[in-house]
Amino acid sequence: MVRGLVLGTLAFGAAFAAERRFGAIGKDVARYNTIREMSGDPPLFRQLLSMATRAASKSSLMGGGTSGGAGGGASGSTAGAQSGTADGGAAPVGKVGEFIGSLAKDVARYVTIRSM
Repeated sequence: MVRGLVLGTLAFGAAFAAERRFGAIGKDVARYNTIREMSGDPPLFRQLLSMATRAASKSSLMGGGTSGGAGGGASGSTAGAQSGTADGGAAPVGKVGEFIGSLAKDVARYVTIRSM
């Protein structure tokens, strides 16, 4: 009983702290999405969701090709890893680089607007 009470208290405290954090950044995220909308970019969470979806679909496609079976041996797994690097290795890094670049531009715009 005491264990349940302690764990319940800890869970409540964690939920309360998380709510406070998300409540505090809610205004900033709304402002940031407004800036992204003005520049023609999708909202932040929509962009993150689409990036995660693309990454998951690429990993499932690559995973299906590399898990051939027991007869593949080391050469089969090496070939799968090499083709996975050539096909999907550069594209996600490029997308991440683009995303980080757009974040830097958005932060600069936010600072400019905030200073007005």
